[in-house]
Amino acid sequence: QQKLAALKDALLPCGQIETLVGSVASDAEANELCGKAMRLAGTLDAVVTSINTPIHTKPLSQFDSNEFAEQLRGNLVVHFTAARPFIPTIADGGTYLAIGGGMADIVIPGYGISSTVQGGLRNMLRMIAREGRGGPVNIRELLVCSMITPLPDGDKDHPDWLTGLECGRHVRAVIEEPGRFPG
Repeated sequence: QQKLAALKDALLPCGQIETLVGSVASDAEANELCGKAMRLAGTLDAVVTSINTPIHTKPLSQFDSNEFAEQLRGNLVVHFTAARPFIPTIADGGTYLAIGGGMADIVIPGYGISSTVQGGLRNMLRMIAREGRGGPVNIRELLVCSMITPLPDGDKDHPDWLTGLECGRHVRAVIEEPGRFPG
């Protein structure tokens, strides 16, 4: 809630923004959050999802089926759970943007679960877009192929890492002109 309040304060000069605390861990919670958003805003022009739980880094062969399922639930299924209620509520011409990671295209030993869930997210979004082809909502994925610096002041931990502000600027660009960012 503190992070959302700080985000709202930072973005107020850009226009009206409202924030909500909620969960997409289950269908019921996602539906409840979507209902709150609709009551608050009336119309949703864009929905951005950046959802994940900490990824365990170890060889896939060391995961048991319960750990594997937990990682899928916390890093892929929740995106599906969010998309189902929110996409139909977005205004015609609006955008549903999910933020994913570059591991969808990269295979690095010890990061197999990350590659699996991020590849799954990419394909799930592609299928939602294909099934809704010609529909009124732009379905997009922002694929972040960098570490994101956790420093709130914008300083970088590493010169090659992105800041949250840099990612936010790109999110804004995609929402404002989704046609410039197909796929």
